[in-house]
Parts: sequence; C-alpha cells; structure tokens
Amino acid sequence: MLRQEWDITQREIAESVRRNVKVKNQRKATVNNLGKASKVEEIMESTGRKIRRILTFQPPISSQVKKLEEQVNEAQRRRSQLALQKFLQSEFKDLGDEESGDLTPDVGDTSTSSM
Repeated sequence: MLRQEWDITQREIAESVRRNVKVKNQRKATVNNLGKASKVEEIMESTGRKIRRILTFQPPISSQVKKLEEQVNEAQRRRSQLALQKFLQSEFKDLGDEESGDLTPDVGDTSTSSM
C-alpha cells in the first residue's frame, strides 16, 4: 500500500525498518547503561564538591552542622533562662512587698549582646 501511494520501493521500506530497529536497540542500551553511568556521575559530582571544599578551606559539612546545632542549643538555653527569670519576677511581683527584689534568684547571664 505504501509502495503504491507514496511511490516507495521495497528497499527504502527495508532501510527505514532497519534504522528504526537500530534506534530502538540504542534506546534499550541507553536504559541498561543508565544505572552504571549514574553511579559514576554521582561519584564525580561528590568528588568535585569535596575538592571545591578543600580548595576554599571550608570545614566538612558534618562539622558545619555540629557548629549550627551548638548555636541552636545555646539559643534555646538562653531563651529558657529568660523565660524562667520572667516567670520568677512575675511571681515575686505578686507578693507585692519591697523585699521581692532581693528574692529574685540569679539564673545566670541573660545578656543578649552576643546574639
């Protein structure tokens, strides 16, 4: 039918089918090799990041995370101290006498100048 309508020879049809089969096989090979290639690609990317970190004198990610966690913990500790101090001050104010200022406990340095 194609030969009559489009004036195509049997040879051209066969060549076209061969090309399609070749492309199909190339796609299959690409899919099969993706697993291997992606692992190599991930290794290359990771190596590139490590080299960049070394050249720019950046500490490893784990130490950066540890430092940030310490800062968060320190901020939470200070926040808790301030909340406790405010609570105790409000409790002593409720007593209403002048001695309440002397009863306020020292809960540590509550300055926020280093934040």
